[in-house]
Amino acid sequence: MPGSSTPSDRTADMVLAGLLLEAASGLRRELGEIHAQQGLLGREFDALLRLYQSPENELRMTELARQTLTSTSGATALIDRLQKRGLVVRNTDPDDRRSFRAQLTDSGREAVEHDMSAVLPVIRRLIVEPLGSSRASFERQLRKVRDIANPQAAP
Repeated sequence: MPGSSTPSDRTADMVLAGLLLEAASGLRRELGEIHAQQGLLGREFDALLRLYQSPENELRMTELARQTLTSTSGATALIDRLQKRGLVVRNTDPDDRRSFRAQLTDSGREAVEHDMSAVLPVIRRLIVEPLGSSRASFERQLRKVRDIANPQAAP
């Protein structure tokens, strides 16, 4: 019967849930410290990274909001803060003059690259090295989980 589970399945699921939450908490803590050293909040880094990975380092504001799981007004406030710091610019969308696009500046690209130079060793130490040859499989599985749990974040 779908949805039913045995007591041992429930216990195993609870152990998995606990491990996942503990691992995520530790990773968030370490990455948060790195972002703070750069003067970035987690959401700010998330927005900058998404812009960095986008064609021409730019996204429509609605797309940025969708990918960062914020409201359009939340994404606007986020971009306002980043723009004041010279990390992004906001341009009118040439296809729809009522819409805006956020684009990384050279300083924004440098901020992402500087932050990532500290993030990547943490990712290697906490994820890549322990996984060893299972990394590719883990990445495929993680994409599946992300696509179900957070479909808006998929590019």
